[in-house]
Amino acid sequence: MTNLVEFDFREMVSVSGDEVVTTSQQIAKFFKREHKNILRAIEKLECSAEFARLNYELCFENNELQNGKPNKFYRMTKDGMIFLVMGFTGKTAAGIKEKYILAFNAMYSAIQNIRQSGLIAFNQLEIKKAKSSERGRFGSLLMNQRKKEKRLLANEETRLINLYQHQLPLIE
Repeated sequence: MTNLVEFDFREMVSVSGDEVVTTSQQIAKFFKREHKNILRAIEKLECSAEFARLNYELCFENNELQNGKPNKFYRMTKDGMIFLVMGFTGKTAAGIKEKYILAFNAMYSAIQNIRQSGLIAFNQLEIKKAKSSERGRFGSLLMNQRKKEKRLLANEETRLINLYQHQLPLIE
C-alpha cells in the first residue's frame, strides 16, 4: 500500500459554481515540479479538442515581479487533473493522486449533501407558506396571523438561501 502524502487538500482544490477545480500552479506545487513543465505537459496531452475545451481553461495573472507581465496557467476540472497526472510517476505522485481522488470525492459528496439538505428545507418552507396562505383566507383573525407569518417565512427563506451557499468543508 502506498504511503499517502500529508498536506491540506483545501489548498489544492476550490469550488467554482458546481464544480471542484484546481490549477496548474497547484499541481506543480503539490507534485514538486516546475510550473513550466506542468504547462508543457498539459499542452502536449493527447486528448480530444472537446475534452480539452471542457476540462482545461487557459488563464493569465499579472506577475508583480516582472512588471505586470501576464503569467499563464490552466484551471482544470477533476477529470482534467486526473487525465494529466495519470502519467506522473513515483511514490509522491502515487500518494498525491490517491489523496486527490479522495478529496474530490469528499467535495462532491459534500456538495450533494448540501444540495439535498437545501431541497428538503426549501420544500418544508414551501409547505409552511402554502398552509399559512390557506389559513389567511378564513377570516380577519387568521389574515392578521398570516401577515405576521409571511414576514417570518420570508426571513426563514433568506436564512436558508444563506445557509445553503456552496462552502468548502474541512477535509482531514
